[in-house]
Amino acid sequence: MLVQTIWLDFEKSSACNSSWSLGSAGNIALAKQFTEAVKTTGLNWGIYSSNRNWNDLFGSTNAVVDNSFKVWYANFDNQDNYNDWSSGMAFGGFVSPSGKQYAQGSGNCGSFDLSIFTYSTGAPQ
Repeated sequence: MLVQTIWLDFEKSSACNSSWSLGSAGNIALAKQFTEAVKTTGLNWGIYSSNRNWNDLFGSTNAVVDNSFKVWYANFDNQDNYNDWSSGMAFGGFVSPSGKQYAQGSGNCGSFDLSIFTYSTGAPQ
């Protein structure tokens, strides 16, 4: 199996006791520790989040943790394109997304999320 990108997931979880309870500045500092640590691995990393989660964790959609990473974002608008990025979904100082999670589907084995990726950025197709 070829793994092209490993994604850091920056979002709060209602299912568990979230460690994102350090306030905006503390959460930014913690996220920067994560991004600095994963850079040392030499692997290809990206950040997964949404503008809502970003705002909740870091106090603003304009807060920058490390915009040198690729970004995969969630916006369940059932649109398999990035048209929403420049009209309100952008966050974190990222210029353009590499992926978008846009819908949820279901099948015999349960539910699943639908995503699109831009291969030219190195993200998986």
